[in-house]
Amino acid sequence: MAGLAVGSSVEEPAGTAEALLLSGEVATVVAALRAQYAWSYAGDRYGEEANDPLLEEFCVLRRKIFTWRDWRAVEPLEWLAPFFDIIRSPETSGPVTGVALSSLISLLRSPLLRASARGVAEAVSAAADAVAACKFEATFPASDECVLLRILDVLQALVCGPAGRWLSDDALLGAFQACYRIGHYQTERGKPTSELLTHASRRDLGAIVRAVFERVREMPPPAPGKVAEGEGHAVRLHVSPPPSERGVEEEDAEEEEAERRAGEEDEARRRVQEDEAQRQSLNESDPSPASPP
Repeated sequence: MAGLAVGSSVEEPAGTAEALLLSGEVATVVAALRAQYAWSYAGDRYGEEANDPLLEEFCVLRRKIFTWRDWRAVEPLEWLAPFFDIIRSPETSGPVTGVALSSLISLLRSPLLRASARGVAEAVSAAADAVAACKFEATFPASDECVLLRILDVLQALVCGPAGRWLSDDALLGAFQACYRIGHYQTERGKPTSELLTHASRRDLGAIVRAVFERVREMPPPAPGKVAEGEGHAVRLHVSPPPSERGVEEEDAEEEEAERRAGEEDEARRRVQEDEAQRQSLNESDPSPASPP
């Protein structure tokens, strides 16, 4: 029986490093899910079928991971979708959502995303949408602030990292607005402002603006003789204040002002129509002048 030669190495199967990386993040999220009382699950084996759909998605994903050999043929949405579902689910607690966000940051910064040959732009845009629409069950104010701070970190990593080159304009705007809302969410609810979230929001907003303007030189120039959308007009972004910042009296005053203006316009149109009718009646009643002999 021949043994291995000294100094020889066994070649790892293709895709082993990627599979181990993703499997570790899946195990981290599954452990956080099982730690919750509402998600408590007693099973004999790790891959045993779970009763909850969110936990079952991760168990199914873990069974698929080691069957993939060519990661360039696997679309990122196939292994990122369970993380998005956890982040968007309002039934998960803050600590579990924070763990899922941390795993998402690790996956976005890893070479796993760059190894995919297709579907990268769709996956990055879906990640930005999922994080911007993050929901979780509130527990303690300090714990909730940690989750919101983690959301800021993910948005900053998405826009400023290599994945930001695949983000669409709408996704960039959504990430910017989400960072602003997180820094002012307590103000909208009439609570004292969180200094931590305010400073973190300003920091990430500045980083996003710098990252976007650094990529201006990479944008393709517009076609000659063709103006962008909204020809001849400057495109303006109108940001209306959130409903919570506008009082009931202010909204009532605006409605009364709109009704008053509508009434004045109707009255002006009615007067114009009456004047026109009077002129027509006068023209019909006056006889035509006689022709000279």
